[in-house]
Amino acid sequence: MLDYRESKIGNIDYQAGAMAYLKNGLPKDFAYLGLQCRLTGRLTISGGTTSGTPWPEGPITLARRLRVFGTKKGGAVEMINTPPEDLLQIEHYFENVLQETAGISSGAAASYDFIQSFFVPLHVPGLLDAYAPLSLLPGWFFDDLQIEIQWRDGSQVNDGGLISAGDRALALTAYGSGAGGPTLSVVGIQPLNIDRNVHNPALFKLYSKTLVTEAVEGARKE
Repeated sequence: MLDYRESKIGNIDYQAGAMAYLKNGLPKDFAYLGLQCRLTGRLTISGGTTSGTPWPEGPITLARRLRVFGTKKGGAVEMINTPPEDLLQIEHYFENVLQETAGISSGAAASYDFIQSFFVPLHVPGLLDAYAPLSLLPGWFFDDLQIEIQWRDGSQVNDGGLISAGDRALALTAYGSGAGGPTLSVVGIQPLNIDRNVHNPALFKLYSKTLVTEAVEGARKE
């Protein structure tokens, strides 16, 4: 098993219905095991007469899509492109994944602070230690490396990713506050003592799409 350290990279702020990115992208001096992400915010429900129903996979569904991609002289390379809730289906493949959830328990008028942590894998799990470095994502391979979030408009009933049905008003602010907005924090999981000459980003690119697709399809059949 690889030893690793966690390094805080930055935050992606919520922008209703828009694409958002890390301000300076992902650091390129990392060989990535993955990204540990943590979504926090507050949903305030008010007015109306009919309560809706929280989305069962929320609040992670406030993000419609997540991409990890890079650019280099040969063109763009996309490693991950998936609805974030699909990543919850594959967490059992990975060890030491932080699981933290404080969701939205009701559609009744009230304020609900929410937290959801999830892991974005950037390596192939289960390989013998001798081969594991081959599957890590080498940041230095790219000219630019970025994570992109496509946010829903969480104030919208049904398509906002948080509450379906009902006629109450929805408003989003920062966790524990009536101001600001939700935030996605991003932490890089970086293995230690890795030789920069043994990485193969093509291996991860091929594997990641297979892993996410097969795991999600298998979960839907259960």
